[in-house]
Amino acid sequence: MTFASLLTDVKSCAGELRRSGVGRNDRVAIVMPNSAETVVTLFATICCATAAPLNPSHCADEFAFYFSDLGIKAVMLQQGFESAARTVALERGIPIIEIAASSDAAKGNFERKSEPIGITTFADCTRPEEEAIVLHTSGTTSRPKIVPLSQANVLNSAGHIIATLCLTEADRCLTVMPLFHIHGIMVTLSALIAGGTVCPVLFEPNSFFQYMDNFSPSWYSAVPTMHQAILRSAESHQDVIARKRLRFLRSSSAALPPKVMTALERLFGAPVVEAYGMTEASHQMASNPLPPGKCKHSSVGLAAGPKVAIMDDAGNCLNAGQTGEIVIQGPNLFQGYESNAAANADAFIHGWFRTGDQGYLDSDGYLFITGRLKDIINRGGEKISPAEIDEILLSHPAVEQAIAFPVSHPTLGEDIVAAVVLQPNATATSGEVRGFVAARVAGYKVPQRVLIVKEIPKGSTGKMQRRVVAEKLSHATSREGAATAAPQNEMEAQLVRLWEKVLRLQPVGVKDNFFELGGDSLLALNLVAELTKEYKRNFPVTLVFQSPTIEEMAVALSGDNVSDQPSVLVTLQNYGTKPAFFCVYGVRSWARNLEDPSQPFYALAPHGQDGRQAPSTVEAMAADYVREIKAVQPEGPYFLAGYSFGGIAAFETAQQLQKCGDEIALLLLIDPSAPAGIERTLHSRVEGLRSRMRYHWHSVSEMPFGQRFAKLKMLLMSKFRDIIYGVVCRFYLRFDRELPPFVRTFYFLSAALQASRRYKPQVYTGRIVLLQAEQSVYDTRSIWSRLASDGIEAHVLSGDHVNIAIEPQARSWAQRIRECLQTAQTRMNRGHGLQTEPVFREQVKEA
Repeated sequence: MTFASLLTDVKSCAGELRRSGVGRNDRVAIVMPNSAETVVTLFATICCATAAPLNPSHCADEFAFYFSDLGIKAVMLQQGFESAARTVALERGIPIIEIAASSDAAKGNFERKSEPIGITTFADCTRPEEEAIVLHTSGTTSRPKIVPLSQANVLNSAGHIIATLCLTEADRCLTVMPLFHIHGIMVTLSALIAGGTVCPVLFEPNSFFQYMDNFSPSWYSAVPTMHQAILRSAESHQDVIARKRLRFLRSSSAALPPKVMTALERLFGAPVVEAYGMTEASHQMASNPLPPGKCKHSSVGLAAGPKVAIMDDAGNCLNAGQTGEIVIQGPNLFQGYESNAAANADAFIHGWFRTGDQGYLDSDGYLFITGRLKDIINRGGEKISPAEIDEILLSHPAVEQAIAFPVSHPTLGEDIVAAVVLQPNATATSGEVRGFVAARVAGYKVPQRVLIVKEIPKGSTGKMQRRVVAEKLSHATSREGAATAAPQNEMEAQLVRLWEKVLRLQPVGVKDNFFELGGDSLLALNLVAELTKEYKRNFPVTLVFQSPTIEEMAVALSGDNVSDQPSVLVTLQNYGTKPAFFCVYGVRSWARNLEDPSQPFYALAPHGQDGRQAPSTVEAMAADYVREIKAVQPEGPYFLAGYSFGGIAAFETAQQLQKCGDEIALLLLIDPSAPAGIERTLHSRVEGLRSRMRYHWHSVSEMPFGQRFAKLKMLLMSKFRDIIYGVVCRFYLRFDRELPPFVRTFYFLSAALQASRRYKPQVYTGRIVLLQAEQSVYDTRSIWSRLASDGIEAHVLSGDHVNIAIEPQARSWAQRIRECLQTAQTRMNRGHGLQTEPVFREQVKEA
């Protein structure tokens, strides 16, 4: 169909509307599947009235609601297409306009069943300020709201899309999104306004490649679930993919998992442009640019039309890096919900529209979405963003689709459950997936249950909506009948007694889920402690998350696959939106005072603190830390830090990661010790002794005279105590027994000192950032400056070696740590994306 014939058909259809008594601002329901006739009908209605496109698969009750709510004047149906809309329209006396489908549509020859009637020019068309399209919000959490979009809104948004995607007459768009959704409408309209070609089709994965072969599109736009379906079907259509080249792919309407983006770019050899849109903004609000522009991992890009800002609850605009609600304003934004003053009062603040999404802007203006405010789950006072859990679940190699959603809980108020669809031919148990999540987030964020399902319920456009999923899968979270299951062997009976003791609940069945019975991360620790006493073995807390029922736990305990070595990785904060920060000997007070809820913070605990034998060398300690870090983040760039002796361990950890080919974006040493083996001369020993004497003399001289003797007595007693503790430690470790708690701190400090004396450090390739305490025992700046090829960036802050980790001193140190992180992240972002870029972009750079 040429533009000339399209114009003729639009005039003809507009004439049919006028003859049926439809005037300007009258609303016409369009109930048709994707086809060329639908495009003609949609454009004709927009030109002379208001289009109200509706999902053809709605039931009679839904059509009755929409017809009444919108005040529909006429209904347009494709001839021969069965829909409940026809019955409802006849019952209500609403005129029906039949649109004849071409019998030769496959060849592109569309028959015109009638000549233009009533309109021969567009002189009496609707004006820019008048309605073009009227749609409803999804209504998953409340009654659907009416969103009227003006001619000006729609055309401005189309212009933004054309500019962002650099659309021209040469572009050919395969329209797979339904034309009753703002995404599909705007993609089609933008492609045609740019002078290009469109092919509107009903989406089906295998037919997609047939259309691609016949039509040779240069681009298409879809939601993530469609992209995933295309990837699943791609293997049997490699010949088509090899012959047909796309200029780019586009994704919008929902978050695109990073691994799906990478797979699409490798499959088609073309960039994937992720955009951010919503109905109220006539679709597009932000978008990543096409190459050579920078596409940032996990970002929806730069503002692409309207202005975008971040606000706090009081309506104050926030700075880069600060998380709040995403707000917009611009010419593509609607003027307000129809006949809904309460909704409009909530939706607008100081002239900005509140999207209801949570996120932040980085220093380059790229927008990162961290979740939906209404989706935040309140689990006993702890706030959880389900989008964070989605992202972690989707990073599991066996998971193809995932969504976390809230369920009611008798004591916590709300709890979190997740549903996942596995990759074809992949296998994974619910416990394995839960354990995967438990290793990457704080305990309170781990779903109480992971449901492995064949399909996740979706909306009409292919989007997964949490409240809909929660309603449809709520029956699957029921534990009815589980408590009646009795133990089948002695081990299960022992576990029942331990569970009842920890949970203070009777009776407990072997099929009960620990977390559904009210268990949480703290009670999981208590249960692990009881298991350790009962079986005389150490167990990781992940055992409870991986085996949340007594049946599963009994199987795990009877096998040899449960590690006796607890993890040294401690999650202090994990929200998943920024690169992870790993701190050897990190403390909770720093994580709490970072004042950045989007910064994941992991501490790496000292070896030996668990009462077990510590590695004897710094290299062995660092190798253990590398394994723990890579379990959370398999690839760099890495942001590392170390406090006290942890500085030495972090230094060696960074070097081992570099040997693996990984990049270190930041190596931050926080009042670090110096490697004792670097300079074991008589002069250095004398200087070390003098430094310790000066430190102790300074601390004693500031005390009242009466307290000085007590201080000196305490120092002497501590030396005597250390000798006794050393004897106790050697005795216990010689017989391979766990150390008593009262000597563990002495042991890991002693083990660290011995390892430091054996350590012969190599020069680190890169720069070190060093934070030195003003009243520290040692000034290590001169030593560390010799161990960095690019030198050090040193900052001296107030405090001594101990109080920098304690309130209130910890606050100022946490703020400086945050500044160092932000500087390193900004420097890294200017050089490249947050993750290793896909193969496609590397090839472009080489070219």
